Amino acid sequence: MNSYVLVRSDQALEDAITEIQTTEVLAIDAERASGFKYGQNAYLIQILANEIAFLIDPTALSEASMQRLADAINKTEWILHSATQDLPCLNELGLYPAKIFDTEVAAKLLGFEKIGLAALVLRYEEIELKKEHSAADWSQRPLTEEMLEYAAQDVYFLHEIRKKLLDELREAEKMEFAEQEFEFLLSFKPKPPLANPWRKTSGLHALTKPIQLARLREMWMVRDAYAQANDIAPGKIVSDRSLTHAAATEYTSIGQMKQDKQLHGRLIGKLYSALYQAYSDASNSEPPPLREPSEQVIPHHKNWQKLKPAADARYKKLKVLLAELSEEVQIPVEVIISPSILREAIWNEVDQEKIEAFFAQKGARPWQSGLVLPLFRTLD
Repeated sequence: MNSYVLVRSDQALEDAITEIQTTEVLAIDAERASGFKYGQNAYLIQILANEIAFLIDPTALSEASMQRLADAINKTEWILHSATQDLPCLNELGLYPAKIFDTEVAAKLLGFEKIGLAALVLRYEEIELKKEHSAADWSQRPLTEEMLEYAAQDVYFLHEIRKKLLDELREAEKMEFAEQEFEFLLSFKPKPPLANPWRKTSGLHALTKPIQLARLREMWMVRDAYAQANDIAPGKIVSDRSLTHAAATEYTSIGQMKQDKQLHGRLIGKLYSALYQAYSDASNSEPPPLREPSEQVIPHHKNWQKLKPAADARYKKLKVLLAELSEEVQIPVEVIISPSILREAIWNEVDQEKIEAFFAQKGARPWQSGLVLPLFRTLD
C-alpha cells in the first residue's frame, strides 16, 4: 500500500504543499464526526499526491496555513467519491475544486448495481477495503494508527478507479453526461436549514395533538441549544425517540419525568430541569399545526387516480416509458431525472412549450432533458 504522512503543524503542511503542487489531479476525501459533534466540520482532509496520502488535520493548523493549502489545491482537478458529502465541509475551510471527477456519479451513469467506494475498489483492484471506521469519532485526538490507515485508503485507489471509469464512460458514450454532472457539482450547495427543523424528529408521526407538537418543539429547542453550545450531536444528549415519547406523555411533575425509563439519554441528567420547564411552557405557547404548511403541496402520487385522474394516467404512462429508457441506456431512472421534478411537472400541468425551461429551472442537466423530453411529448 502507499505511504501516508500525518500533517499536524504549519511546517509539515508547507512540506506537503511542495509535493501537492507537483500533482495536476488530486484525490481528496474528508472525515467528519457525524453522530458525535453538533456540526459537520472536517476533522481530517486526505490528499493523495505522488503516491503519498497526506492526512491533514485542519484543527491543528493556522488560518494562514489553511489559506496556503487553498491557494495550492483550488486550481486543480479533484477526484472525489460522493462529492456532495464532502464538498460542504471542505468549502467551509475555503477549499474549492477547479474541476471535479466524482467516482460515485460515474458509477451511477454506468448503471453499476454497487456504487460505494469499497465496491469500486473491489471491482477494479480486487482489494476488499475495511470500513469499520466509517462512523468513527474523527474529532478524537490522537487518531489511532488504524484510523489513519483507514483514512489513507479512501484516497489510495481513486486515481486508478478514475482511469478505468473514464475508459468505460467513453466506451458507453456517456462522457458528455458525466461532464455535465461534474460541472453541476462545482456549484453544489447543501439544502438550506429548514424553517422548523424540529419537525424532522424521529417518531413525530405518532404525535396527534397540537399540544404534543408544542411540547416537542420546546424540548427540541432546549436540546439543540445545549448541543450547539457544547458541540455535541443532539442524539448523544437525548434521543429523538425519547423526546417524542416525552411529548406524548402526561407528566404532572419533574419527578414523574425523571422516573420515566423511556425518557433517557447519556446527558439527560444535565437537562431535566430545562426540559421539564420547556414541556410545561408549551401549554402557554402558540401550538403548531399538525402538518407543516406549504405553499405548494403535491399529493402523493398514489392518490392521484382519485384526485386528478388525467395526471395519474400521464404519470403511469411516463413511468413505463422511463423504465424502458432506463433499460436501454443502462442508467437508473432516478439518475436519468429526479422523479419529484416529473411529478411536479405533471401535477401542475406544465405546458409542453415550457417544459424544457421548467426542467432547467429545477436543476435538470441538458443530457437529462435530452433523454426525457421526447418521452414527455408523447403523453398528450
